[in-house]
Amino acid sequence: MNLSHRGSVVGLVVWAVLVALLGALVGAPGAWAWPGGDTPPDKTLVGAATGLNSPGDVAFDGSGRMYVTNYGGDSVTVYSADWADGDTGPVKTLAGGATGLDGPVGVAFDGSGRMYVTNANGGSVTVYSADWASGNTGPDKTLVGAATGLNVPGGVAFDGSGAMYVTNIWGDSVTVYAADWASGNTAPVKTLAGDATGLDGPWGVAFDASGRMYVTNNYGDSVTVYSADWADGDTGPVKTLAGDATGLNAPVGVAFDGDWNMYVTNWDGGSVTVYSASATVPGAARSVGGVAGDGRATVSWTAPASTGGSAVTGYRIQRRAGSGSWSTVVGNTGSVARSRVVTGLSNGTSYTFRVAAINSVGVGAFSPASAAVKPVGKPGKPGKPKVKAKRHGKARIHWAASASHGGKVTYKIQKAVKKKHGKWRKVASTTRHKWNGKVPGAKKAARKGRALWFRIVPHNSAGTGPKSKHTKAWMKK
Repeated sequence: MNLSHRGSVVGLVVWAVLVALLGALVGAPGAWAWPGGDTPPDKTLVGAATGLNSPGDVAFDGSGRMYVTNYGGDSVTVYSADWADGDTGPVKTLAGGATGLDGPVGVAFDGSGRMYVTNANGGSVTVYSADWASGNTGPDKTLVGAATGLNVPGGVAFDGSGAMYVTNIWGDSVTVYAADWASGNTAPVKTLAGDATGLDGPWGVAFDASGRMYVTNNYGDSVTVYSADWADGDTGPVKTLAGDATGLNAPVGVAFDGDWNMYVTNWDGGSVTVYSASATVPGAARSVGGVAGDGRATVSWTAPASTGGSAVTGYRIQRRAGSGSWSTVVGNTGSVARSRVVTGLSNGTSYTFRVAAINSVGVGAFSPASAAVKPVGKPGKPGKPKVKAKRHGKARIHWAASASHGGKVTYKIQKAVKKKHGKWRKVASTTRHKWNGKVPGAKKAARKGRALWFRIVPHNSAGTGPKSKHTKAWMKK
């Protein structure tokens, strides 16, 4: 099978060189301050030793090494992060009958570092472990068969949930597979296809900060954009880039730099065209947590990974009591500070919080809910204890319970020989509001004809509450 555009066979090497440039731009935002026009490259990988053979796509692993698919060589060649200009050989190569490579085109990595390759001729996606060995290494799993919906698969990419998206060049479709798709003839979880989609030889695929999907249409000279939650079937794009002024000419690769400017490689045009970022709402705030207080909670969070191309100016905070509905407690903090005290909470009730960032475009997606926090106040004052002395230095003591203010109360029973200027000593602790037991020193006090004074001190997770009034009691021998 030869990949062609409008009936003419085009060397994939043109695409590879352009996409390699694009990959470098994405890997180091701002580092390539090229002015546009007829600008020479900083370095070029070319020559017999490189192992390149109609190179297709390019991607980078976490160590910065460069991976290139070779459509003509049925191989993937890997180069060190600091590969030298010229005829530099790969540090390892994936090639041979066991690999399952058959006209490899697209390449991407999932969150675990595994390598995914689309095979245009084989109508498959092959997956390799993060540490695959150089040589004729077989895939860990393969997606292939009529049920998959693959039809000359081209680009491959992953969304924030790990789902895999594949463009089908001859199928005019994008097929989506669950993050844990099973090896074999596995059907997609949803498919974008039909006249309304605007897909026409879809090739490259990428996602912006808001999760919207961008697809280059090689035959249609366009880039079509779809909402993050596009519906299965014949769903139209939310916007389309097309027309003579765009400079698009058989577009293939698409990617974004750190400022979310869009870069597109043009197969027939022999060019890379760059489009300024359109500001979007910010990404979701992260790592939301709360620390409970008395009728309040201090909520804190981390800024979103993306501002959407416009500076964050504030945050919206919502709370939920128990499993109830969400309610907004702060519509806009009007500040970039990433913590806020939320008041007016009921002690003893569990609350969760979520936060959304705000910029000039609008309000971004809410963060995942925080862990539950339960505000607690110090316990109220317990009632004055009533003491009934018993023989052998024992006593039965009871009192009116404290208001808990949301926390479990522990009572400390204390005694003193003198009401004033006496030293209060612990008798016992209990979570009940009564106690029956032996009072240390009671028999001695009885022998000397002395009374003992008693009081109750409440405590919970918020601290120690006010002490009860004193009670005087005469002990029995």
